[in-house]
Amino acid sequence: MAGCLSIQACDRDTASTSAPSPVVSASGPSAASGAVSAAAPVAASAATPSGSVPSGAVEEPTAPPPPLRDERRHADAPKPPQAVAPHTGWSGPIAPEGDAAWLARLARSPVVAVVANAGGSSITLRVRFEDGGRALFKPEQKKWRAGFRGEIAAYHVDRLLGFGRVAVVSGRALDGKLLRAHLTYAKTDAAWLTRFDDEVVIHDGIVHGAMIAWHPRPLFSAAPPADFTEGLRSTALLRPAVAERLAEWSDMLVFDQLINNTDRWSGGNVLSLGRGGPLIFLDQAAAFNPWRPGAPLERRLAGLCRFRRATVNAIRGHRQSAPLTRALEDSLSHDPLAPVLSSKSIAGLGERLEQVAEHMDGCEQALGLVMTSFAVGDATDGGAVTSADAAAPPPPLEDAAPDRAHP
Repeated sequence: MAGCLSIQACDRDTASTSAPSPVVSASGPSAASGAVSAAAPVAASAATPSGSVPSGAVEEPTAPPPPLRDERRHADAPKPPQAVAPHTGWSGPIAPEGDAAWLARLARSPVVAVVANAGGSSITLRVRFEDGGRALFKPEQKKWRAGFRGEIAAYHVDRLLGFGRVAVVSGRALDGKLLRAHLTYAKTDAAWLTRFDDEVVIHDGIVHGAMIAWHPRPLFSAAPPADFTEGLRSTALLRPAVAERLAEWSDMLVFDQLINNTDRWSGGNVLSLGRGGPLIFLDQAAAFNPWRPGAPLERRLAGLCRFRRATVNAIRGHRQSAPLTRALEDSLSHDPLAPVLSSKSIAGLGERLEQVAEHMDGCEQALGLVMTSFAVGDATDGGAVTSADAAAPPPPLEDAAPDRAHP
């Protein structure tokens, strides 16, 4: 990822919750989007003298496969998670009013095109729905069996706490043979198809996974300096290079600690929606995995004592009158693939929330009101310039298509 800031240009996942982009062909996004084609076409090969298909080639169906439909056939569409803790404003760029429409699309809308999403350590697929909307599908895999469940649960935690930075996600069950037929029709590389066959888990002919709303805008690196937590346990004014995004990075650290997402800092996972745009939380497949140690997350959070007041209110609200564990369990019960998490995983969320709340209590005792201040210090004289926390939050992103609700 070094030197490559546009994630779409690097052919990386760009799942998000914007309105659907223009219709995508079976071979990938349109050239106008500037994105790299998701699937490399198989080179044409001449038949052998006997008329057989050369070794290693993919036999392509002559007609498009039928659409992939919801194999669970739920009577009701998934119910959006509802924030119940006190808030002082929606911090992220994603307005929750559009979640219901997106959840219905992700869970039920027929899938008419599927292409391989090249790159990445796990199998992901780009899909197009009958209505032209797009999404990323993360199937259950042998090496990442719980990964898709982490994506679903992380979306619910994001909405319950009011961050508004995670793409809308729904569980989805697809026919395994038909899914593969779509990949073959899209001229997917034979080696990638072999990987699909080896790694994707199929239960009685069905593939379970997370369907994640897709954003057509490119994503850019918004990673903080390596030393960005330096001095954040004191009352010192903030460095300008840190203050601009510190409120967002702070929310991200709290969020990752809660969901036990240990993969944020492995490279390329701190991203903004558009160049200089708001921070989004992308790729939570490592969340809620009990075998992943949380010590690195705890060390990073320990160096931070600056939090948005709305975030503090949300954490304390769920700690007292509205426990986050109960809210998450109820919210996840409406997903098509429920139960999404084990009772042990949900209980772990409660334990981590208590750790975060205790850390905030300690910071407030040490720093007082400075804990929620994002005042910037001038490098020359240490004078206060502005306060990022007092600034109005960015307005929700508008839908590119006026007849569709913004998710």
